[in-house]
Amino acid sequence: MSLSQDQIDSANHTDLAEFLSSRGVQLKKQSNQYVWEDQNVWIHGSEWYSHYEQTGGHAVGFVMKYLGRTFPEAVKELNGDYSRIDFSPHKSAESPHLQPPKRSENTYRMFMYLRNNRCIAPDVINAFVKPEN
Repeated sequence: MSLSQDQIDSANHTDLAEFLSSRGVQLKKQSNQYVWEDQNVWIHGSEWYSHYEQTGGHAVGFVMKYLGRTFPEAVKELNGDYSRIDFSPHKSAESPHLQPPKRSENTYRMFMYLRNNRCIAPDVINAFVKPEN
């Protein structure tokens, strides 16, 4: 499928707040911007920014990232082709059998990592590391 530059430009200039609101997504207005609180994304016109991930961009990138669409699908959807019924945000596959590792006999490796690599003070680490009773 070939997309023209006009189609791409048109999609990239889609007002994201209107796009999301028309699909039932709840946005919170904050001055001249909107916040999609479920994803912690700020939206202003066709631009978006995630302070948490320190990434942002225009409408096509938003639809690709948060709705899991390919580039051609995102352009088509933003330009009014709503043939896709599923509008759920893209979610990563989660394993239903996740379990934490077995408890170590001591906390030496964890303590050294937090102190040396993360520069956390030893008294702070010790405040959170308590032996099981």
